[in-house]
Amino acid sequence: MTFPERIKGFFHYLFYPVTILFAWLIIILAPIVHLGHYVLYGLVMPLRILGKFETLYIFFGVAAVIGILTGSVLHLSSSFLVTALNLESVPAEHEPLPLSIAAARRKKRAERSEVPMAKLKQRPTIDTSLIRDYTVWLEKDRGRRKNGLLSTTILEEEDDVSEGIF
Repeated sequence: MTFPERIKGFFHYLFYPVTILFAWLIIILAPIVHLGHYVLYGLVMPLRILGKFETLYIFFGVAAVIGILTGSVLHLSSSFLVTALNLESVPAEHEPLPLSIAAARRKKRAERSEVPMAKLKQRPTIDTSLIRDYTVWLEKDRGRRKNGLLSTTILEEEDDVSEGIF
């Protein structure tokens, strides 16, 4: 027996109890490992589904970057033009209304909101002349109207194509 074979045998018998314990541990923990595999598969499933939309993520990401860059360029160029051409607007100062005008406006609003009780108790009147006019008009039109499809059809002129354009 050579020296390497002796070292190999020594380590084999030294770690033999550890390999036996490891084998029994794998047998005991096999159901937990199997269950853990399915749990991890279920946790990773949403990421696999989202992975199918990779092209959409890329498209929308590039669109967002282009939008941000375009907006930034437009903002910078417009602010430069405003300062270069001195186009800044001066905010107008509003003068406070005198008390007499404000009080008059409040009084008008109060008058508009008040409805006299006499108007609420009155019955509305109906103008019967319009009703008579409409009934006369309907009676007159009823005599001319024909029943059927021809009364609603719009007749159009026919073009003669054989005459030609020239």
